[in-house]
Amino acid sequence: DGAVDVVPLAALFDMANTDRFALLKMDAEGGENEAFATADPSLFRRITRIAMEYHDNLVPGTVDMIRERLSPTHEVTVLPDFGELHGRLFATLRPEFQSA
Repeated sequence: DGAVDVVPLAALFDMANTDRFALLKMDAEGGENEAFATADPSLFRRITRIAMEYHDNLVPGTVDMIRERLSPTHEVTVLPDFGELHGRLFATLRPEFQSA
């Protein structure tokens, strides 16, 4: 039926047996909204770089919510696909959080 399990961001750290990620690459086909909306903001400090697709066409407001949640800790760049409500988002942890 094409169904997949959704894994919370916090669980990824346990699954990989690590405290930090150098890169989180994500293509969740609309699931990115739930992943970022429910994540504890302290998790974001543990991810140095994020590369992901976003899908405002599937869940309106996704890119704005993710940008808002990440902007306190990351420099965020959004590259929408031309004329579309989806695209790519890249985020890099701000230097002041990289040694924390």
